Amino acid sequence: MELINKKVIEYVNDVDSSLPSPGGGSVSSLVGALGISLAKMAGHFSVTKKKFKEASGLKRDKFILAFKELEHYKDTLIKGVDDDAISYESVVDAFKSKDQEAINRALLTSTLVAYDIQEASLNALYYVEKLIDLCNKNLFSDLISAAIMLAACNEMSSLNVVANASLLKDETVKEKYLTETKLMVKKSKSLKNKILREVAKQ
Repeated sequence: MELINKKVIEYVNDVDSSLPSPGGGSVSSLVGALGISLAKMAGHFSVTKKKFKEASGLKRDKFILAFKELEHYKDTLIKGVDDDAISYESVVDAFKSKDQEAINRALLTSTLVAYDIQEASLNALYYVEKLIDLCNKNLFSDLISAAIMLAACNEMSSLNVVANASLLKDETVKEKYLTETKLMVKKSKSLKNKILREVAKQ
């Protein structure tokens, strides 16, 4: 059974076990997907309010566009819950085979999976910020929680990018991902803090 289709308690207990997966990467992706879901929940409860209805068409369009874009990144992160587990198991199998080319391929795949999760969380943060202006004030705490969770997802997935990329043979590829993952963590922290500051002004 795919991890994403398990009951919550089953997934939690799988993490709390000696199973090789799910681990930190899968959990980070789930955290990010839940963060987006919280942001979208705030959106659902905002579009019916007077504040939204009386806003300019441009502001409403900006809000709706951000809301729709978040769905794309939620799908990416939902997929990442299983993709990370699968890629990790491939790395384990490759190391058991002692085939250096197979190991390098598996490490690169795992790097890319973690990178995609990290990139999705960063992009989602950008769109969460776009929801602030017309968000129902009663849901600001959920919007803040979404930002915190997405930033956590970003930093958690970065750990996997570093763990896998550090072992790659190609120094150019290795340096590319090690540099970019650090930059994304920095950007995600900055965006999270910006969201918290902007909400505090409302």
